[in-house]
Amino acid sequence: MEVSPATRLPVLPQNRAYLKALRQAELAAWESARTASGLSSPSKPASVQLPSPGRDARETRWFALLTVLCGLTVGAELWSLTPAASHWHDFVEFVRRLLA
Repeated sequence: MEVSPATRLPVLPQNRAYLKALRQAELAAWESARTASGLSSPSKPASVQLPSPGRDARETRWFALLTVLCGLTVGAELWSLTPAASHWHDFVEFVRRLLA
């Protein structure tokens, strides 16, 4: 089987029939390759369900620890912003004076 190089054709009214014929020829080539290899052509594609990995208790504990540490970090950062919030009004006044 010889594979021709890929060509790009824009979809124009002049070449729609040619592109449709190419699609049909490609589908026929795929179908003939499937039947030649002994594979049937099902009307519905079979869904492949992969087995779910088993749960590892150590991994679960590490994820829990990481989640707690992230939560504590976010909480500590928010807590450290509370003193700055008391001076927020001064910052807003500064920006207003700067823009005025």
